[in-house]
Amino acid sequence: MDYVTSAKEIIKYVGGQSNVASLTHCITRLRFTLKDESLFQEEAIRAVDGVVGVVQKGGQHQVVIGNEVTNVYKAIMSLPEFGGSESTAAPSAAPATESKRKFSLNTIFDTIAGLFTPILPVLTAAGMIQAVLILLKAFSLVDATSSTYTLINNIANAGFYFLPVMLAYTTAKKFNGNAFIAVMLGGVLLHPSILNVDGLTLFGLGIQKVNYASSVLPIILIVILMCYVERLMDKISPTAIKFFFVPMLTVLITAPIGLLVLGPLGYRVGEVVAQGINFLGTNAGWLAVPVMAALYPIMVMTGMHHAYAPIALASVASLGYEGVMAPAGLCANMAQGGAALAVSIKAKNKDLKALASSGGITCVLGVSEPVMYGVSLKYKTPFYATIIGGACGGLVAGIFGVRAVAMASPGLASIAIFLGTTFIWALIAIAVAFVVGFVTSFLLFKEPVES
Repeated sequence: MDYVTSAKEIIKYVGGQSNVASLTHCITRLRFTLKDESLFQEEAIRAVDGVVGVVQKGGQHQVVIGNEVTNVYKAIMSLPEFGGSESTAAPSAAPATESKRKFSLNTIFDTIAGLFTPILPVLTAAGMIQAVLILLKAFSLVDATSSTYTLINNIANAGFYFLPVMLAYTTAKKFNGNAFIAVMLGGVLLHPSILNVDGLTLFGLGIQKVNYASSVLPIILIVILMCYVERLMDKISPTAIKFFFVPMLTVLITAPIGLLVLGPLGYRVGEVVAQGINFLGTNAGWLAVPVMAALYPIMVMTGMHHAYAPIALASVASLGYEGVMAPAGLCANMAQGGAALAVSIKAKNKDLKALASSGGITCVLGVSEPVMYGVSLKYKTPFYATIIGGACGGLVAGIFGVRAVAMASPGLASIAIFLGTTFIWALIAIAVAFVVGFVTSFLLFKEPVES
């Protein structure tokens, strides 16, 4: 794959650099916000070397690349029209595009994805390190009381502990606010003289004792308010004193409201939702987990799985485990990996064999999008097999209460996050999901006859 050639063609078919309002990328997709969506040539982009799919939702045009997305993104940023070192394309045009969006579920999902996608590498790194530590501890390969173990565990934990600071930055970027004022507000929530301290008052009003470390919703609500306050202050502030007047009043207005109202409110809401979801997983897991496993590929396809990220993180932070989406995602990925590997065995086309085998292995390890867009959705029957296999594996996981004690991309690479009293049932669940997905796909798949 020639990254530069593919980059040039993609930019050409999205309408050129002048039509790009903003451009970011996640683990597998380029995410475009365009000024004129009518210039987007979907079929032409699908034909570009390296592109495995196109998704349009929530005002974004997403070009699915797979594991090579970072290289393609860098190639785009190296093009002369993008200046060679810019991290986003024409960001100043983004607010106008955002203002044209209609409020809808797609907008909500797109917003959540926009907040979490940039920090996925951090969450993945932290989750995978914790998974390795859990595995080493389970087999007594490391002294869990040693300074080295403790230090490495704290390094991993930092990725979750400082989540409010990272979300402050991404939320400000998404809502067009000052990212560094937002980071300051994230720091306020984690300040050792504020965090989880009894007896604090502000203007005579008591501040609730709350542990905001690893929290999600409080900082999102606070930064959204900050963005609106900042715009109001900028509007009413005299030009001569804007430089210090706007940030000063923004912080002085937002921080108290955040500490007194939005922070505690967001924390309690997140806690209640997490407990509710896990109550469902504990008491009706036989239904909740297989249903979510069957729906998981559709959620990934639409980006809806990102909406569950704050709930899962809140669950692990407050309860120490998550028992619905993690096992559901694990079973769905195993089923889709099995379905793809069945295609690789049954297909005669060499390119399809290679795509299905590499994508199937990647999916089993925890990343499903390359094989989903390159094989499952394209040929339909592997997708049906994924749903069936995921549901069967999810039924086993739900009945026996499989739980994750940390967050990471669900797959064999992070299987250690399921270590515990139900680990053997996690292994049985993924075996069921893989085998059912493989067998169903093998029986249903028929390779198209090339004309």
